[in-house]
Amino acid sequence: MKPTSRRQSAAAVGVLVVGLAAVLISFRAPAPAAPRVEQMERVVPGLTEAEVVALLGAPPGDYCSDPGRFTVDHRSLPQVPIDLERGPHRTVFWRSDEARLEVRFGADGRVVYRRVCESVDQRPRARR
Repeated sequence: MKPTSRRQSAAAVGVLVVGLAAVLISFRAPAPAAPRVEQMERVVPGLTEAEVVALLGAPPGDYCSDPGRFTVDHRSLPQVPIDLERGPHRTVFWRSDEARLEVRFGADGRVVYRRVCESVDQRPRARR
C-alpha cells in the first residue's frame, strides 16, 4: 500500500468538510408556518407577547408567499377595542397570505388591542 501524499490528504479533508457542511445545512430548523386567521382571532387583551407568539407559532414578521401580491382590507374582521388609558404601547405585525394581524402591547407587556385584516390579492383578474 502506498503512503498518501499531502495533496491527497488535503483533498480528503476538503471533501469531508464540504460533506459535513452539506449535512448541517440540510438539518436547519424549518421556517415557521404562516399564522392562520383562526389563530389570529384568538389573540385577546391580557396575553403577553410570549403567549401570542406561542399561539401563532411564529414571531412577528411577514410570512407572505409573495409579499408584493397581497394587501389588506381594512374594513374586514372585527377588532378588539383599544385602551389608550394604559399609557404607551408597542405595535407589532404578523402578515400572511390570508390576513394581517396588528397587535399593540401596553406598558405592562400585555395585549391592549388587536386587529385582523383579511388579505386581498392585488393581481389583475384574468379576462374570461
